[in-house]
Order: sequence, then C-alpha cells, then structure tokens
Amino acid sequence: MSYQGIVAEGRYRIEKLLKKGPASHIYHAVDAGTGRRVILKTFAADTQARGDIIRFHTEQEILSEITHPSVVRIHGHGSFEHLGDTVQYVAMEYVEGRTLEDALACGETFTIDEVIRGALGLCGALEAIHGRGIIHGDLKPENIIINGGRGAPASLTLIDFGSARLKNFDRHGPDGHIDGTFACMAPEQCGLIHAPVEEASDLYSTGVLLYRLLTGSYPFTGISLSALLYNKISKTPEPPSRLNADVPAVLDEIVLRLLEKEPLSRYREVSGLIHDLDRAGRGDINFSPGEQDFGRVCFKAPLIGRDREITALEEM
Repeated sequence: MSYQGIVAEGRYRIEKLLKKGPASHIYHAVDAGTGRRVILKTFAADTQARGDIIRFHTEQEILSEITHPSVVRIHGHGSFEHLGDTVQYVAMEYVEGRTLEDALACGETFTIDEVIRGALGLCGALEAIHGRGIIHGDLKPENIIINGGRGAPASLTLIDFGSARLKNFDRHGPDGHIDGTFACMAPEQCGLIHAPVEEASDLYSTGVLLYRLLTGSYPFTGISLSALLYNKISKTPEPPSRLNADVPAVLDEIVLRLLEKEPLSRYREVSGLIHDLDRAGRGDINFSPGEQDFGRVCFKAPLIGRDREITALEEM
C-alpha cells in the first residue's frame, strides 16, 4: 500500500516512494512548514505491540536531540490513520550519498586504512547513541550512508535507529528473504542465546560489517534462514586474514572478539573498540585487543532479606 500524496499529521507531504519492503516503506517527503526535504519511513506496526511502539517513539525523541555528524538527524515522528490502519512513521534528515550496501554491490573495495577510518566513524556514532541509552539494533550496510567518490568515504552517516522494534520478521517467511538483517544480527537478537540486547549486540554487528569489508563476505552464510542461524551459533568464523592476506593479526583479534557468541566475551563498550582501532590505524600491531575495554561499573546491589516484598512486586 502506498501513502504517496498523504500529508502525515498535517506536516509531511509524502511524495515519491523510494523503497518498499515487507514491513516498511521509504519515501521522499517535504516538510510543509519549512519546505525542507526529508526521508520518511513508515511502518505498518502490529497494533498489539503497544509497548514497542511507545519505546520506539521515546527513542526517536531522544535521538532528535543528538547532533553528532555521523548520526542522522531526526526531524519528527508520530503516526497517522489511513484506511482504518494506524501507520507509524519517522522523518529523517535527507542525506546525500549512497548506502554502503550499494557501494559493495557495485564492486567497491576499501583498503585496510579506509576500513579502519570508516569503522572509527561508525564507532563515533555508536558512542553518541549508546551514551543516551539507545541501541541501534539493525546495523547493516543498508543503514550506512557514505559520501564522496569511489574509494574512501569522505563521511559516514548511520540511519534507521530503533526501527527493528516495529518490523515483523515473520513476514519474511521461515526460510526466505535472507539479507543483511539476519546476517548482521547478534545471536541474542535472533533468540539463539538467552541474553539481553545491549551495546554488545551493536558491537557484534559492527564486527560483521568489518568482516565483510575486509574479506568481501559475511562471517556466516546459509542457503536458508535456518542454515544461517545454525552456522551463526555453531561455527567459528575464519580469521579475516585467511581470506585477505593484507589483514594484520591484531585486526583479526579485534574482529573475532567482536564476533564472540557470548556478549560478555565481546567488547563491553564502544570506547574500548575505538581505542584498539585507533592503535591499529596508527600502525601499532603489537598489543592485546581489549586492554582498555573496562565496561560499565554496576552499582546495583541485590536485595537480601526482602523475599516477601519481592514476591509481592512480582505478582503485581
């Protein structure tokens, strides 16, 4: 269903359909109040998932306050009614450039230095959103915009924050439509292990992106979704250097640490990854990755001797 011609909440005039997916549409739109071009993404979200919808809009409000150069600006978000359906939307900054997925599909390749510089730009974006308590949740080449000519990107912009909450992945079919979404997802996001989706989940996806940029392929593949997920949880990826002899051993260690199946075995915070990538980018190859990855200090203490009160809270 197309929403072309609709003015969402009296503000965003939806013009041209750019991309149609199984769970969302992307349009060129114009802010009727300012004349500014925006990218508007719509979701036919499950109306029963009210908690996810509320959380999505709360996150978009927080993101609208972030002004990091590698984070797409959020201009507005909300919902509108169309033919009896409630459609959720987010209006984002119009960013010139092409997606990393398009660049790779056209055969573009990047040197080790270019990959590291790009990864540091991505990490800067993650540091900005993680610092505000936001998890991206859908890091993949399709959600990274690069500017500049063929070769090293002059800049990088991360887009499409939090929309994974509103996507109904069942629409892909049990074994169909395998794309960057599932290839880049952390095991805990796929339900393969019992662990919360946190910063380490985004860092796993960062490791997948690095692996693809360094080797030209994903660390785990499969002819079906079930095969991909089986490989993701049961196999260990080949070190990138076995597929690209130019990759130094320390970068192997960084990438494989990011791709650990257990979140606690990965980098705990993006600052530790930035430290290691920066050292590798400066040509320092004689260090152990993770030395400066201290993680967060947890000040939570267990409640002892309050069993009755805890039981009462759990029953509320």
